Amino acid sequence: MAEVLARQRLQTGEEQGEVAEGSPAFQWRTAVEETDMEGMKRVMVRVQWKEGEQGRDLRMVTYVAEH
Repeated sequence: MAEVLARQRLQTGEEQGEVAEGSPAFQWRTAVEETDMEGMKRVMVRVQWKEGEQGRDLRMVTYVAEH
């Protein structure tokens, strides 16, 4: 989340990738969307990984006012 928010200008769209260092491997996805409020964007970060046979999932959402 910190990497996304640290950008000079948030661009609407999605990105995804994988961090294979260590165990377990993590997959991540970010989405930046416009909202109904002028100058406000919704930022979502999702991280997925496996613990044994069970899939795990963490989702974080915040709203950012552009200035």
